[in-house]
Amino acid sequence: MMFVEVLTTSGSLTERQRERINTRFIEQMTGQGEDGAEAAAPEEVLRAARGLFQLAFHEADAWFVAGQRIGEGQPSRFVVRATVPHAWLQETSAHLIKTMTGILAEIDGGERLYEEPHAWIHVVGVADGSIGAFGKPLSGNDIVKLITKSHRESPKPPSDLPPEKGFDPVCGMTVPWQHAAGTAEHGGVRYAFCSRGCREVFVEEHPDAA
Repeated sequence: MMFVEVLTTSGSLTERQRERINTRFIEQMTGQGEDGAEAAAPEEVLRAARGLFQLAFHEADAWFVAGQRIGEGQPSRFVVRATVPHAWLQETSAHLIKTMTGILAEIDGGERLYEEPHAWIHVVGVADGSIGAFGKPLSGNDIVKLITKSHRESPKPPSDLPPEKGFDPVCGMTVPWQHAAGTAEHGGVRYAFCSRGCREVFVEEHPDAA
C-alpha cells in the first residue's frame, strides 16, 4: 500500500499534468515504462500492486518561504509525502525520491528542481499494525501477500531462465543473483528474491527453507 500526497502552490499543475504525474509514477514504481518494455513481474501481480497505489493532489492557499509569501509568477514549489509500510522504507526511499523528482522536473520543463530546493520528497514509514484494511491491522508482509496472492497460488517459473538470474516465487520476478535482496533454498531449488518482504513471506510459508 502506498499513499502519496502532492502539495503544490496554487495553480502550479493543470488537471492533465496531475494525470500525467499519476500515470508516470505508477508506471515507474511498478517497473512498467512507456517504451512498452516487458515488465519483470507477471501482469496479475502488477495489477494488484497498482490497485494499492493512491495519489492525492492538494493546492496551498498560501505558501511562505523565509517569511515571504510565494506569489503569482514565482517558481512553483512542491512537497510530496509518501507513506509506505516501515519494512519497505529502506528499499523504497531512494528509488521513490529519484522517480518523483524526475517526473516533477519533466512536468516543470527544466533542471530547476535539481538546482534549487523547490521540490521536497518525504518518505514516511508506517509501523506494522498501524496500517489497516478489511477492518484489521496489517503488516508489510500482509500487503506483500495481498499483492502476490494470485501468483503464489500457482507460480510459473520461466523455462528459459538464464544462469545469471534467479526466480522469485512470491512475486514472479526474475532477479539477477548479484542484485537479489536475499536467497533461499527449498526442495532442492535456490530462489532469488527482489525484496526482503518477498523472502520473509516465502520463509513464513515454507518453514523448512534455508
